[in-house]
Amino acid sequence: MIDIYGKTGCSNCDLAKSYFDERELKYTYHDLSEKENRSDRKFYRDNGWKTLPIIIINEYTVEGFDEDILGEIICATKIANAKIAKKNY
Repeated sequence: MIDIYGKTGCSNCDLAKSYFDERELKYTYHDLSEKENRSDRKFYRDNGWKTLPIIIINEYTVEGFDEDILGEIICATKIANAKIAKKNY
């Protein structure tokens, strides 16, 4: 399970979405700039995060966009098939 917390106008949030789209990995995007996402904003604040995006993959949390770390987590959690993981990492 992959969750991305971001907001409109965040270039690293867009990079994170593109990263998962290119690898055809499903994720849920939580747009913190939308007023109706009050519970998502509370979750973000309650965890003390100060940067965006926040990417949660199973039990791992990545603050900001870091392609190398994401690749390691994807391989470690086996959420991507071997062909994708082997090709990119």
